[in-house]
Amino acid sequence: TTFPLNEGIVLTTGKLTAAPGPNPNVLSDGPQSWIGDQDLEFHVGINNTYNATYIEFDFVPTSNTIKFEYVFASEQYLINGTPSQCYYTDGFAFLLQNLTTGGAVQNLALVPNTNTPVTSSTIRGAGGLCSPSNPQFFDTFNDINSPIAYNGNTIPLQAQATVIPGNTYHIKMVIADQGNQLYDSAVF
Repeated sequence: TTFPLNEGIVLTTGKLTAAPGPNPNVLSDGPQSWIGDQDLEFHVGINNTYNATYIEFDFVPTSNTIKFEYVFASEQYLINGTPSQCYYTDGFAFLLQNLTTGGAVQNLALVPNTNTPVTSSTIRGAGGLCSPSNPQFFDTFNDINSPIAYNGNTIPLQAQATVIPGNTYHIKMVIADQGNQLYDSAVF
């Protein structure tokens, strides 16, 4: 397909089976009873999250750098709707902590060259319902020919950190809807 990543994992705030394209309608698959995530809320600076999905694990690096490439996609990338919808900001966090030294948790999912977390409002393209924000990192609004079923997505971004070989680290990758369970998002 034209999707920029060939393999990996998908985390979504809705049904995984709904993630493949095309993009014919709005995905709002998660129930309101599916809770959010306090770690994401703290590190992204949002509240009232729903439909949180995460993967977390401990690892011991053998080199001094870790890198993960990802694409953030969301139904919050709107072409039509009401301006009030621009205030919802689904988010993603890539949290890393050195367990050996007990260091602070870092969010590696940042808009490139900033300390701004990646959300549906911090990266938005021109031409949508909502004002653009860091549009150079937005890839496309998707249509019925899209390889994924979300309204839009970022370009491939990179989460990267310097680590100490032999130390134990904890990683948590988490995504959630904000404000309500509607308009799903995903990270590939």
